[in-house]
Amino acid sequence: MKWIITIPAILLFALAGCGKDKQSTDELIIVDVTKNYPEKELILQDFMDVEYIPLETNDEFVTQGKVIAIGAEVILITNWANDGNLFVFDRKTGKALKKINRKGQGGEEYVGITEVVLDEANKDIFVIAYTGSKISVYDLDGNFKRSFKAVGTESHINTFNYDWDNLISYVPDNSLENPSNAIPPYYLIFSKQDGSITRKISIPFDEVKSPVARDGENWENWAAPVPTAMYQIVPDHTNWVLMETSSDTIYHYLPDANTTIPLIVRTPSIHSMDPPEVFLMPTVFTDRYYFMSLLKAEFNFETGRGFPISGLMYDRLENSLFIPKIYNGDYTSKREVDMMSRPLDPEFVIGQPLQAHELAEAYGIDRKSLDSTIARYNELLSAGRDADFSRRFDKRAKALGRAPFYVSEMSPKVHHCMGGVAVNVETAVLDVETDKPIPGLFAAGECVGGIHGAVRIGACAVMDCLVNGRQAGLSAAASPKA
Repeated sequence: MKWIITIPAILLFALAGCGKDKQSTDELIIVDVTKNYPEKELILQDFMDVEYIPLETNDEFVTQGKVIAIGAEVILITNWANDGNLFVFDRKTGKALKKINRKGQGGEEYVGITEVVLDEANKDIFVIAYTGSKISVYDLDGNFKRSFKAVGTESHINTFNYDWDNLISYVPDNSLENPSNAIPPYYLIFSKQDGSITRKISIPFDEVKSPVARDGENWENWAAPVPTAMYQIVPDHTNWVLMETSSDTIYHYLPDANTTIPLIVRTPSIHSMDPPEVFLMPTVFTDRYYFMSLLKAEFNFETGRGFPISGLMYDRLENSLFIPKIYNGDYTSKREVDMMSRPLDPEFVIGQPLQAHELAEAYGIDRKSLDSTIARYNELLSAGRDADFSRRFDKRAKALGRAPFYVSEMSPKVHHCMGGVAVNVETAVLDVETDKPIPGLFAAGECVGGIHGAVRIGACAVMDCLVNGRQAGLSAAASPKA
């Protein structure tokens, strides 16, 4: 297997799969979600090949580095912000190829980007909007090809490229949104052309059980993790791992046989746990190791934070469960690798952003100074007052701590000069002694004084340049030749 590291403004990881023997279906793994399993340290390079791909950065390709799809030919990056940008990079060289933005309300546009499915065989990019109902299809240059909805669904998540003709998605339970007409969750294989249903796959369970936290006994105030934090579908080479939060069993789906095989059984039952319940989710599957995560349905309504996640790993060779500690062996110090991120596709699976101290080291910044600066900023932000520089904090400002992080080299420059040569209305430069125009000399822009009076007026520099620049050109053209 291969682990690909891409370096734009931040450091990213992506897992690439290779072929493996057909997964054994006779093993049944029992996971006690309440047990404290022993830790096990692994070096990433011991079970994966590692490749580093620096992504080109230029004026048009400054990204937040959210890896959303990786193929054999291209890498797709989006921003964490909802700006509609989709960046296409060359998979082998990291060269910036195309910046796509079709955000809008039109028929050939998307209102936002929740998921992206890359189909290199057909040279298609499937963009799934926030509702999960509309899928817009573009070529690798961003040209619109078609749009459709998966038949009979209000929304779907965890969408993957299934085969040449179909996509696979998870259709979630809608009982909270539509209790009078609730539809049990299921897995859907549907056409890439028109969304028609090819196959439905269901996992049996008795009662809907979702990771939801309530503030008190009523449902007036409740919280749930974002849908993209739940991994109901995990690619496992030619097979698929299916997880339903209402079921105590995680299944392998075998496409060739069109059947589901029990793979992992949790205990205690999710239906017998008292709140806060712990949910078991698969994340990354390799030849030897099955990585999983434990999500606790716990939420602090005062701080707005919750649903903590911890890691778990099953070692097929040792037939044992561990708390994994995975380190990148290319570093001299221990650098832990996250194996709990959302899978991307069957071939290239996972992405991880660079931490602040790693970015600091890459740019020769003193780590202790960076850490102390971040800590001081967070302290002042929490207090609501900047005691160091008397700056005002924006109400939307958030504490620093989570990636992505950016480095920008900055230096002082003159923004605007309150002063300069005097000109008349024709932009002719005036002699300081006679206050009369100097023949053949005209000026416009920042070198001209008096345009703004005593205080610079904001948001008018461009108009200043256009109007006075045009006038200076006309005056110069009309002036007598020397």
